[in-house]
Amino acid sequence: MSATHDLVSKNFLKFREDVGLSQADAAELGGVSVSSLSKIEQGARGVPRAATLERFAEIYGRKVGDFFAESPAPLSEEALLGRAVWRVRVLPGFEPDADLAAKLEEFVKNLNREQIARLRRRAQKVAPARK
Repeated sequence: MSATHDLVSKNFLKFREDVGLSQADAAELGGVSVSSLSKIEQGARGVPRAATLERFAEIYGRKVGDFFAESPAPLSEEALLGRAVWRVRVLPGFEPDADLAAKLEEFVKNLNREQIARLRRRAQKVAPARK
């Protein structure tokens, strides 16, 4: 396996975990099977096609080039909250009332740094980050 292939596999897994998606949810959103995503993350499959990289970059709130970076920048607090709003809009089987996504977007726009930090601490208590 090449160094590039290793980076892509490692970053696929890292980015999925960063946004808190299960393999099943990420695979469904990305239009691939869970088995295919698992093989990509384990390095058991070649570097995905450009269209696949583009879809997953959008899902993970990244740029395509981030999959090839040795030390990709972490997502900002604002980007993580934006991903949460995005997930409310697109996750299959989740049917919020018509105003929920708009209310969440407005709520996120009005947060200050202290409130973002407090939300992150609460989220980590509820679902500690995997190591």
